[in-house]
Amino acid sequence: MKKMIRIGLWIMILTVIMVQAASAQLINYGRRNQFINGSTDSPKSDDMTVPQWAKETPKVTNNSERRYDINRDGLLQSAEVKVMLRDVIETVEDRGSVVVYSDILKEYDKNKDRYITAAELDKIRQDAQN
Repeated sequence: MKKMIRIGLWIMILTVIMVQAASAQLINYGRRNQFINGSTDSPKSDDMTVPQWAKETPKVTNNSERRYDINRDGLLQSAEVKVMLRDVIETVEDRGSVVVYSDILKEYDKNKDRYITAAELDKIRQDAQN
């Protein structure tokens, strides 16, 4: 009888441990999808939004972008976009502005004047580092 009680207790203890271990590994897909899609219930400022190129891999659309397509697959991976953004930062710091030559850069042109200026570099710096 004591043996049966011990076995029963061990089974209950192991069951509790397994349930806790299994629940610790569950993924909150709602939270994950909000992070991926960049949407939350609270409003975001422009500085907190995820750029489009980080959500989906952009296609190379012109010769300027083709320079940054290192693996020549016709897509700009995030590392390649970050190199492009760093070059834009350098150019703006040297010359004062750069012409928007890419759909990627259009996201950063806040005043839609087709130039990236020093005033618009904060978001580019943030995204180039991440």
